[in-house]
Amino acid sequence: MSVFTHVDFDQHEQVVSRFDKLKRNYESVVAMA
Repeated sequence: MSVFTHVDFDQHEQVVSRFDKLKRNYESVVAMA
C-alpha cells in the first residue's frame, strides 16, 4: 500500500481531469465527424 502526499494527490487529480477533458474533446470531435 503506497502513501500519497497531499501534493502528489493534487497533481494526480489535475492529470486525471486534464485527460478527461481531452477525452471529451476527442469524443465530441468524433461525434461531429
